[in-house]
Amino acid sequence: MQRQHNSSLSMLKNILIALLLIICCLSVIMPTIAKLENSSVNSPASQEIPFKDHRYDTIPVDGYNGPVFKLSQRYPQTKPTNEPRPWEAFSFKTQPEQYLTSVLRYAMEGNLQVGWAGQKN
Repeated sequence: MQRQHNSSLSMLKNILIALLLIICCLSVIMPTIAKLENSSVNSPASQEIPFKDHRYDTIPVDGYNGPVFKLSQRYPQTKPTNEPRPWEAFSFKTQPEQYLTSVLRYAMEGNLQVGWAGQKN
């Protein structure tokens, strides 16, 4: 009985520690989230382009100088034709390797040359 009681106390202790860690982490990131949520440019009505790159008007971390996702705004003027897609030549059930290889080739087409910067493809 004592052993089961100690086990329950240990589990309760671990749960409390996990909750404290979550609360500490949230207290650190909540001001940043609130700042971004209250940003002046986060509604679709304020955008000048069809689709925004992201929902905030600033990068979440001040001083960040790395690459930033930028959505391509070059959309087709006509609907795509019903031409076959390369992976449709394979059954994902019976030819999984060929199917996935075909999907991978399609995904890499044009993206490798631009370093996966979709706006440049």
